[in-house]
Amino acid sequence: MNSAFSTFIVRRLLALPVILIGITFVTFLLLHLVPGDPARLILGEAAQDPQVVAAVRHEWGLDRPLHIQYLQYVAHLVRGDLGLSIRSRRPVSGDLARYLPATVELGAVSFALTLLLGIPLGVLSGARERTLTDHTSRVASLLFLSMPSFWFGLILIYVGYYVLGVLPTPTGRLGVMDVPPPAFTGLYLVDSAVAGQWGLFLRSLWHLLSPAFVLALASVGLVVRMLRASMVEILRQDYIRTAQAKGLPPRAVFYGHALRNALIPTVTVLGIQFASLFGGNVLVETVFAWPGVGLYFVESIQWLDYAPVLGATALIAAAFVTVNLLVDVSYALLDPRIRYT
Repeated sequence: MNSAFSTFIVRRLLALPVILIGITFVTFLLLHLVPGDPARLILGEAAQDPQVVAAVRHEWGLDRPLHIQYLQYVAHLVRGDLGLSIRSRRPVSGDLARYLPATVELGAVSFALTLLLGIPLGVLSGARERTLTDHTSRVASLLFLSMPSFWFGLILIYVGYYVLGVLPTPTGRLGVMDVPPPAFTGLYLVDSAVAGQWGLFLRSLWHLLSPAFVLALASVGLVVRMLRASMVEILRQDYIRTAQAKGLPPRAVFYGHALRNALIPTVTVLGIQFASLFGGNVLVETVFAWPGVGLYFVESIQWLDYAPVLGATALIAAAFVTVNLLVDVSYALLDPRIRYT
């Protein structure tokens, strides 16, 4: 690793706190532009008494000027304190630690499906341009990109569960009568495998596949179209014809020259989709009642619970920045011609 590349990585790491502060600032302003009062939502019917409302607002610091509230939040954030949830009265860091494994598990399986479906279909479509395989792949990828994830999720639940009865109940990570495995990582697939509960492992996987497939569809469509376009363009390049004229085996030309170069722009798409999937898809988690960060985010917004919204936003932003840094590193590994100055 050369010094210029090392300097580039250090600069990106130093920019991470600035980016997080900027994102939390924008999110903080947007939250306070939303009509409503968290204190009244907490109190419910008791909110008719102005003194009680004022006491709750004072307890949570909601009566202070906005800039003071934000500066206090940043001061706690720098120390690793994400604040307390007004709704649950628990530390936000603890809530996120409880919800994050479900999102990570869903994102990991969705990303695996994206790789298993998107890359082969994109390569096959690009290698067989203007054939029935290519046309079918292009139409399918367009449909994947066009269909809203929440709509497809609802259709899948209605047809697969309600009409045909072949899919599990959309009640979260396990069935109603299932008992979660002993907590080790929070990932049910890993924990059930470690505990040797293979029946629970299969049931957990069965509940996971439906939301993971819905979440992966748009990413699959994007990867297929990107990789196909790259393959079509690269297979027409002079160096590919030169390699073929030298008598290199078709497999060596295809995988050693064409595919490796076609993956360079696709890596960007995969990196963005990876961060998006792990950040938690709000709509998919809500439709399937999946107890992840996305569902936690939605419930916190409904209660105008500022600290969880800011904490979840900072977590997702950190995931995006980290993945983008890994994408830059992968560029240098895939293409030695790339230099960072």
